[in-house]
Amino acid sequence: MDIHGTSLIAGGPAKNVGSTFRAFDPSLGREIAPDFYEASPSEVDAAMRAAADAFVHYRARPAEARASFLEAI
Repeated sequence: MDIHGTSLIAGGPAKNVGSTFRAFDPSLGREIAPDFYEASPSEVDAAMRAAADAFVHYRARPAEARASFLEAI
């Protein structure tokens, strides 16, 4: 999996606009690439709505299917 710094909302890429930041690797003592884009308030709202919608379907799945999904990710 390539780390690209773009947020994913409902499986699709968010817009890459606004401020960026970098992760910090304490073992190296420095920031590491790539730049990550801060999500806008509207992107956060969209992600929350998508998560709430997805949870309706997820919670209807049998416990074994949910466990398999969680182990896979």
